Amino acid sequence: MDIESIEVRPARGVWKLNLMVRRGNEGAMGFYAELGYGEDEVVAMSKRLRETPTAVG
Repeated sequence: MDIESIEVRPARGVWKLNLMVRRGNEGAMGFYAELGYGEDEVVAMSKRLRETPTAVG
């Protein structure tokens, strides 16, 4: 998603964007912080259906 498309979202009724960054990826966290993203008090939960991802297609 580019910056221009993010800027038009409020005009279309979008009020929040969520982004997942792995803990410890300080470079990405700093980059997105500069764009106005901040940390939320949430826990991302997942359930692994396989040991490791496999290629699809």
